[in-house]
Amino acid sequence: MTDSAMDLSAAPIAPDASVAWCAPRVDFNSILAVLNPLIAIATLIAYDQVGVNAYVDGNTILLTMLLAVQTQIVLFIERRRREPFVILVTFTLILYYSLRVLTLLLVPVSYVMDRFEYAPRDSNAALLFMLVANLFLYTGLFARRSPAEDESGAMAWRARAPVRVLVIVALAMVAIYSRGTFWSVDDLPRGLVFIVMFFAQSFIFLMSLTY
Repeated sequence: MTDSAMDLSAAPIAPDASVAWCAPRVDFNSILAVLNPLIAIATLIAYDQVGVNAYVDGNTILLTMLLAVQTQIVLFIERRRREPFVILVTFTLILYYSLRVLTLLLVPVSYVMDRFEYAPRDSNAALLFMLVANLFLYTGLFARRSPAEDESGAMAWRARAPVRVLVIVALAMVAIYSRGTFWSVDDLPRGLVFIVMFFAQSFIFLMSLTY
């Protein structure tokens, strides 16, 4: 065997960039990073078209835009310092709060809010509270991570006990759907009532999905 053949056989094989590019991967951060500005733009367009109503005024729109900017910045940081709980928080903020402002502009009807005295100032107070609370929440979530954990990368992590998580989800679903038939919150000891808060269907599914 010639020296050139030996050198050729010993040469490392370069990774195929096309294979790496086509590798199956779903980044929930990217989905939220696109959805968040789309909802913000749609909210501005809707406000320009329909104006204020019984639930939304100009300050509500301003605070909603600040919330969208805050969320976008956090998603940008999370992309470099992975934190699953940040994805949970931003998912809830975008789809349950920012989107709700848009729907209130388009369809200013709420059977829940009509039961109480509600005005745009209440929406503004809620948005302002979220903005301030998020600052402390995000700071705590990002501050607890060490540089070594960040360098390890999210792709290197694998679930250690997926079967146990599925069992917990199944038990939680049984408990949720049997409520009112086989058990009631009023029958539980006062110390256990707080735990029932964590058996919300959205909470269970989001936590398992993030894991």
